[in-house]
Amino acid sequence: MLSLLFLGSGQVYNGQAVKGVILLFIGVFGSFLIIPSLLALLYSIADAYRTAKRMNTGEIPFQEYTGGGIFLYIASVIVFYAAYSILVALIAEFIYGMEEFYYGEDACFGFDCGY
Repeated sequence: MLSLLFLGSGQVYNGQAVKGVILLFIGVFGSFLIIPSLLALLYSIADAYRTAKRMNTGEIPFQEYTGGGIFLYIASVIVFYAAYSILVALIAEFIYGMEEFYYGEDACFGFDCGY
């Protein structure tokens, strides 16, 4: 159920923090292409469920989640979404020419300012 809320959080709960952070990274930065993000979400949900079920039946050893893993995941969420927001803002401003919308027509970025 946690993987439905935040991508990779089910893996963190299962004691697989690094796997959860990797899935979060793929999901966040794969959202530019949509398909990788959806595949990461579906894989995250299925893998977290399958791993928890195997741990409960004793097929694989139980791994308890740790405070360090939770901290790593939360820090990754903050860093990845901040980087994603900055990247989207840069794309909107400089590729699509929206800097004039924000800063006015006389805004100058770069070396072509003429002064």
